[in-house]
Amino acid sequence: MGEKEIWGDRRLYVVGPRRLQNELIASFLERETGIGCEGIADLHDIPAGNKGPSRLTRLILWDCLGKGPGDLQSDFEAYGEKRFFDDLFLVFNASHGVGIEETAI
Repeated sequence: MGEKEIWGDRRLYVVGPRRLQNELIASFLERETGIGCEGIADLHDIPAGNKGPSRLTRLILWDCLGKGPGDLQSDFEAYGEKRFFDDLFLVFNASHGVGIEETAI
C-alpha cells in the first residue's frame, strides 16, 4: 500500500516563523511522499476543517522556536476553538520546560 492510499486527500502543514524553511520542508515532503504540503507562518492561516463525513485529517508540523509556555497555550487554544477536526500536531524546536507532553485531545 503506497502513501497516497494511506493518506488519501489529507494535507500536511509546516507552520512557523521561518517562512523559507517552512516552504522548503513542505516542498521536500510533498515531493518525497506525494502528500499535499504547505508551508505557512501561523496556525491561524490554516484553513478551517470540514465537519462532515468527508473531513480531512491534517498533520501540522509546528515550529515553536522562541515561544514560551503562555504563547504556545494561547496559540493552541485559539486554533482549537475553530479548527481541531482530526488534526494531528507534531511540535518541534520547543524549549525544554514549556510543559508540552504527549496528549490526545
